[in-house]
Amino acid sequence: KEAPVLIAPSNKTVSTDPGTNVATGVNLGSASGFDNSGLAVHIDNNAPSVYQLGENQVTWTITDAYGNTATAIQIITVNDTEKPVITGGISDIVVDAPVGSNTATVLSLGTPTTSDNVNVVSVTNNASGTTYPIGTTTVIWTVRDAAGNENTAVQLVIVRDKTAPVLNGVPANTTATCGTIPSVANVTASDNFDQNIVVSFTQSSTKGTDPTQASFYNYTITRTWTATDAGLN
Repeated sequence: KEAPVLIAPSNKTVSTDPGTNVATGVNLGSASGFDNSGLAVHIDNNAPSVYQLGENQVTWTITDAYGNTATAIQIITVNDTEKPVITGGISDIVVDAPVGSNTATVLSLGTPTTSDNVNVVSVTNNASGTTYPIGTTTVIWTVRDAAGNENTAVQLVIVRDKTAPVLNGVPANTTATCGTIPSVANVTASDNFDQNIVVSFTQSSTKGTDPTQASFYNYTITRTWTATDAGLN
């Protein structure tokens, strides 16, 4: 009447199958046992083919030649380790800053489309407000599932500068004699965004005949200053 001795395999922790919320094909390991009679024993279990998220109990049973039995429990824990993903719904945004401004307003970044093998519990981003400076701002979206698995996606907000720089110190048109032609002025430039603008200079002249004094020439000297900012304005 003495029950046989059963040694069940150790508890195991496994992950869900890819794209699902269950685990299959779990290798339970092998149980062992013996009986005081020295005769052969039969060992069996009630393992399912599909294991659900969380703890699953597998009951092992040993039976000796006289019908005496003993049981042991093995725990199979199924964890969700699969990361959720952002599959669409957001794209890079390119906007122009209003003339005279260093920023642009973007009211909506879009709504990410997400998926997960179990369920998504939150979708967030690191954007602070709706105002973005000239240049490229990297917005990081984070999607999280109920098991705490996270994934990220990057969205760029590109604000273009459309304000032309201002030239300072450009002299007015003037009429001069050959001996009193003014020297080239020191022209500078300022800009709403770019603080390192280089001013380029070119000069050209055209020659014509003075209609009142045919033996003399008159000249038109054209001096051109050009300032280009980082936005190519």
